[in-house]
Amino acid sequence: MVQRGMVALVGAGPGDPELLTVRAMRLLESAEVVLHDNLISEEVLALAPGNATRVNVGKRCGDVKDRGLQQHEIHELFLEYSKRGKRIIRLKCGDPFIFGRGGEELEFLAYHGIDVEVVPGITTALGAAASCQMPLTQRDHGGNNVRFMVGQTRAKKVPDVDWAELAQSSSKQTVVIYMGMKMLDDICTCLLSNKADPQTPMTLVENATLPNQRMVSGTISTLAADGRANRMGENGPVIVFLGHTAAFPQHLEKISGGKPRACLKMALGTGPSLRTVCFNWSCCRYANNSLLQRVVQKLGRRLLLVAVVLALGLGVRRFPCVERWKNWLRQFLICRSPAQHAAMSAVMIGAMAPPKAAKQMSLLQPTQTCG
Repeated sequence: MVQRGMVALVGAGPGDPELLTVRAMRLLESAEVVLHDNLISEEVLALAPGNATRVNVGKRCGDVKDRGLQQHEIHELFLEYSKRGKRIIRLKCGDPFIFGRGGEELEFLAYHGIDVEVVPGITTALGAAASCQMPLTQRDHGGNNVRFMVGQTRAKKVPDVDWAELAQSSSKQTVVIYMGMKMLDDICTCLLSNKADPQTPMTLVENATLPNQRMVSGTISTLAADGRANRMGENGPVIVFLGHTAAFPQHLEKISGGKPRACLKMALGTGPSLRTVCFNWSCCRYANNSLLQRVVQKLGRRLLLVAVVLALGLGVRRFPCVERWKNWLRQFLICRSPAQHAAMSAVMIGAMAPPKAAKQMSLLQPTQTCG
């Protein structure tokens, strides 16, 4: 009798690879097959062994051109690889059990007698709240409970909920709306038509926990227009927060004497961390004022070209230093120091040099951390 493989439903968290659980990292390092969502980053996928089979089974919400695999097709992959005795990691954004269809996959696996382990992940609501310094519960801000809901149904309509109750209770709780950007106008209209206070705070967070995270704050009456003006959702997934806690970042800025609040990721040890990022509310709240956005728009393609040229110059597909250069180039987008500019010049020279010289350049290592 052929031994069937085992499946692990693993939460990859909101995007930052450093927010993976230890268990998730260990399972990825031993994976033979990784069935992953579309938004899983390359840094996370790189944790799996080089010989592991990687299959993108996800799709982007609201993108009709990006069909991805349907749920029954993912189930068929479970059966196919399980019959081969493979260790299968089903890698999901956020947490498998919060709008991740984890329950549907559990039902299928149980029906076919396939052993399964579930590893929780940091759901986007928690990741965004932490990176924006926005508590989901706060006694003196009317946040004594939290509600998670989805922003649209399969029919691309607002969900069938008690909008009157939701509107009246919005001042007493925090409501987190997943996949709600496409229907934000309709959501706000439903709230206002059911007599919600139009001045109730609301906030949008795009690309939560990532270097290009953005936040736009407003109220029920203004947020839809503010979101359009700042083109929220064009560069990544957006999560919506409703309730008085959504204005907590502005509250922190006020009590700190009007000084912009900075979210700092502490470096580990004395060497450079995986990513040390400073966000300033005054520049990450609005896209037009974001230094990072301007740098990416002006230099992003050129830096990507340098990375590709360098990788081709090394003459290998999976050379270890390629990943190091990719991470360092990503740091260059957000760190500005003379040493890094000098190192970038060295990269350009190495990219244009013959293969032998490029190989020697691969031995260089940037030594200065973000300043």
